[in-house]
Amino acid sequence: MSDIHVYPDLDSQDDELVCLLSKIAEGDEQALANFYDRTSAYVYSLSLRVLNNAALAEEITIDVYMQIWRQAG
Repeated sequence: MSDIHVYPDLDSQDDELVCLLSKIAEGDEQALANFYDRTSAYVYSLSLRVLNNAALAEEITIDVYMQIWRQAG
């Protein structure tokens, strides 16, 4: 039986993010830091575009990563 790739449409960067999420689910704080470093600019810019308020966008960005930490599993 051949190995089945769970996420066939993901590129290597996406695979790395999925791997980081798996490690976050196991409680790996460094994985969360790496995930944050790689994705927070996108989360913040999207929040800023939607809210048009820098302070709220920062708060939402932090909340997103807190939720990822709590619910990654």
